[in-house]
Amino acid sequence: MRYKRFNLNLLAALDALLKEQSATRAAQRVNVSQPAMSTALAQLRDHFQDEILIRVGRSFALTPLGEELSRSVRDLMIQTEAALDTRSSFDPATSGRRFRLQMSDYVATVLFSDLARAAHRLAPGVSFELFPPQPRLHGSVERGETDLVVVPQEFISTNHPSEPLFQDRYICMAWSKGTRFGAQISLKQYLESGHVVATPGGQLERISTLVDQWLYREFGEARHLEIITSEFSSIPPFVVGTDRIATVAEKLAQYFGRLLPLRVWRAPFNAPPLMICTQWNRHREKDHGIRWLRGLLKATVAEWRRPAPATNPRRRAAASA
Repeated sequence: MRYKRFNLNLLAALDALLKEQSATRAAQRVNVSQPAMSTALAQLRDHFQDEILIRVGRSFALTPLGEELSRSVRDLMIQTEAALDTRSSFDPATSGRRFRLQMSDYVATVLFSDLARAAHRLAPGVSFELFPPQPRLHGSVERGETDLVVVPQEFISTNHPSEPLFQDRYICMAWSKGTRFGAQISLKQYLESGHVVATPGGQLERISTLVDQWLYREFGEARHLEIITSEFSSIPPFVVGTDRIATVAEKLAQYFGRLLPLRVWRAPFNAPPLMICTQWNRHREKDHGIRWLRGLLKATVAEWRRPAPATNPRRRAAASA
């Protein structure tokens, strides 16, 4: 099919070439042969009167026009995908959709584990693919590579819709049998201690370093980092049996406090709260499946706030008899 003399079948090839910057990988991406992709590239070069991809050393790079086309073509493909995926409704009970979510293992541990149980009951055919935060987090939303990202407010893009999900706070955590700390911890003790931190997502300005940025801004001080790991869930085992300390989100400390010998204190400083938000591509605003998933996330958080059911005194007495 042609539109203004342009073969619309070439759009998928152009999008793949702009993303992969390689005819071989682009061919694999759209499941065609390399000769077919090379033919498509030649036709695209002829249409745009530009090389689009040029060899630089042993690899390829986009020309200035290719760079200019990259965002607009990806945006067009997302809009097309959104239009083709449009349904009048979404029935979780019968859907077989796979959702792609980007979140840290902290969020996956404290939130998604609860959501997964609810989804198993409400949407048995629905599946999920979880990705850790990446260095170019905004790009994954821009390119439509994830349905939802769940990240701290500091990493939310202003170019796409978002909403707050839940708030957490930073607390200090250490081994319950350690002798270095008493009932409280002072800022001096805190700064003199060895710390365990997590830096997920490679070069991303990371959740854990928000504390370091704040400490330096407020006190001009830096923590002594003894262990740097890529996962928040690996922090608690690294403090057990040592005099190390960690500053983590309270909900994560509560989760691991049920599994490991840990003790917690209020942090010896008033760091800003950690606001976790969800974000999605603006062209997916009317996606009923994503709306359902956002609603399920909010319902899961709402369950946290519900008081635990009171224990029946008679039943408790009978159980202990």
